[in-house]
Amino acid sequence: MKTCLTLLATLACAAPAWAHEPKALAAPNDDADSSEIPASEPVAQVAEAPAVAPAGAAASAPAATVPRPETLTLELGSRTLFVRDDAYGVFSSRRALGVGGFALRAPVYRDDAWTYAAGLSLEGQDDVRGSVRSVPVAIDVFRAVARGEVSFAATRYLTAYGSVGVGAESIEFRYGSASEAAWSKTWSPTGELGLGLGAHAQVGWARIGLRLDGGYALAKSHALRVTQPEVGDVVRQPVDLGTLSTSAPFARVALQLGF
Repeated sequence: MKTCLTLLATLACAAPAWAHEPKALAAPNDDADSSEIPASEPVAQVAEAPAVAPAGAAASAPAATVPRPETLTLELGSRTLFVRDDAYGVFSSRRALGVGGFALRAPVYRDDAWTYAAGLSLEGQDDVRGSVRSVPVAIDVFRAVARGEVSFAATRYLTAYGSVGVGAESIEFRYGSASEAAWSKTWSPTGELGLGLGAHAQVGWARIGLRLDGGYALAKSHALRVTQPEVGDVVRQPVDLGTLSTSAPFARVALQLGF
């Protein structure tokens, strides 16, 4: 009994000493408190990825307004040929033949401010009337010209042009009254050289402008010769009024619509 009491007294004295001993290291699978990480240990820094703007933000940004080059230009114009041939005096006291029509032009090559284009124009004038010894006469004129053109954009709204064209011209000559007229039709090769200025502005998807040209047109002479139909036993002799050439300087104005 005395031995047991002695053992209990010894354990009681040793208990306070056990309480002051340091805690054992936690096992690897134990949860560790973040506050127990030594301050001297470096902490890895994670680089932040650069911010990426949403795809819709770039689309919503306003785009710069840049004139869209046209791929096809339609021109509605009027040309005045200042005819020098004296035979034209039979049809008009004013030596000016007016023809109207349209032209199509498309660019084939661009180099900065320079543009090279090809086009086709169709023009005509019907029923240019006159008289010879009280007999009515008239001509119809039709012109088809293929044209090559080079232009320089001097400013955003002003362009200078130079053109050369080759084609054909026809004249239908009528002699006599409408019910008994004799007629003939001739064709002639033709060519032209021209210079011009154009002013234009972009309006939505279209380019609208005005063009002024000047130059010289060449054409071979047309024969003004017909033979009237025979009536009964009367033999008709050919009526020959000579020739007519429409070679002349010209001036042209046209409304442009570019697509």
